[in-house]
Amino acid sequence: KFGAFLDFMYSKEDIDRKRIITGMLGGGASLPGAEYMSVVTKLNYRFTPNWNVFVKGMYETASLGKSNKVLGETFADGKYRTSLGYFAGLEYYPIENSNLHFFLTYVGRKFDYTSKVALKDYDTNRVSVGFIYQMKMF
Repeated sequence: KFGAFLDFMYSKEDIDRKRIITGMLGGGASLPGAEYMSVVTKLNYRFTPNWNVFVKGMYETASLGKSNKVLGETFADGKYRTSLGYFAGLEYYPIENSNLHFFLTYVGRKFDYTSKVALKDYDTNRVSVGFIYQMKMF
């Protein structure tokens, strides 16, 4: 009836493969020393055989582990962005032993930038209604 998970991810990159920090700072050459940290957790509760409710939260940071000088411009070490994600949803499974389910979800995101970046903080919100059905092909 109840399920949960917690994921922790940390990435220290010699070259900014994800290009998140590089994109924040102009999108030119990939910056060395990018560091990304992410924590994701999700809780599910199947309160009847046909109904499931869930909440999910995310915390992510994007930082430079060391100061860089690229193409004559200096970039200070430290955190550049913190983002939060929060989800809540309700799912209905009308057929036993089938993956068909209908859902209603809310998704919110918040992006906070430090003074190292000339970007403005912002939030996004979305409500989704739909269904999912995975067909067995093989």
